[in-house]
Amino acid sequence: MFKKTLLKYHPDAFVLNLYTGNDFNDILRVDDRPHFVRTDTGYAIAPPLWYRYDEPGVRRRSRVLYALRLIAKHTGVQDFLQRIQVLRAVAAEQGKGLPTVLAYMNDLRKSAEPSVGYSGALSAQMLNQQLFFHRFPESRAESVRRVRALLQLIRRENPGLVLMLSPLPSYQLVQEQPVDEALLRTIARLPITYEGGVQEERALYDTLQVLARDTGWLFVDNLRALQAYKGPDRLYNSFDYHLLPPASETIGRAQAAAFLSVRPRVRASGRCGSGGPRSTRRAQCPPTPPAHCCPLRSSVATQG
Repeated sequence: MFKKTLLKYHPDAFVLNLYTGNDFNDILRVDDRPHFVRTDTGYAIAPPLWYRYDEPGVRRRSRVLYALRLIAKHTGVQDFLQRIQVLRAVAAEQGKGLPTVLAYMNDLRKSAEPSVGYSGALSAQMLNQQLFFHRFPESRAESVRRVRALLQLIRRENPGLVLMLSPLPSYQLVQEQPVDEALLRTIARLPITYEGGVQEERALYDTLQVLARDTGWLFVDNLRALQAYKGPDRLYNSFDYHLLPPASETIGRAQAAAFLSVRPRVRASGRCGSGGPRSTRRAQCPPTPPAHCCPLRSSVATQG
């Protein structure tokens, strides 16, 4: 999306919103999405492995096989078998077997909470990642390595762009009080704890700050901003635990503050610099002071 659509507008900054509740798990997935694979020299991006969706551009020549494939999809059989296959490969790499795979899938079954508008919300937004790392603990380090590879790749391909890593913490990590009973009730059925989940996600959040510094990204501390919120409204909805407008506004202000903190040092087309006057679409910048000239353009590309 960024390369094909947004880059032609010559943005001043690129914002990566990385959701710490599930993106560390998602970066390990191979289903229906480009994904990282290990190579002798690091990581490379491999094409999707299609099994939930049909591969674009591929025509099925056999109507019988196509019908059987549709039945397998609609009944969930295909998804189940493919998931077992992928998970067994992960388990084998860590010296585990089918019992661990089945235990993990049973954990996911128990993580559904019927009292929530979307019964799979707690699992999708935070618990699945915790359960996966609980059953396959070596995957956590591999996930961090892939995030590092992603940040390095983006930095390498965009050497003159301001890159902003903006982690979005989950409802659990922000620790809005009182904690919803639905979450506590669900965790009580699982081999994890509320406190352990907070501790693990906080460690991943802090790791992002280190990775940002190591790879030349600007870090936006959204967790601090959200935990400082004192308004009367919730930050996350109780239907599927996505961000509500007060949280989005808080994050937007944190991102803007981070960008403005480095704006005088940014050298890009149409931006103010330390030399003589430079014309922009709106006005001409005086030679000094660069920190206060030129109204900010709407030129921040966001991905997340």
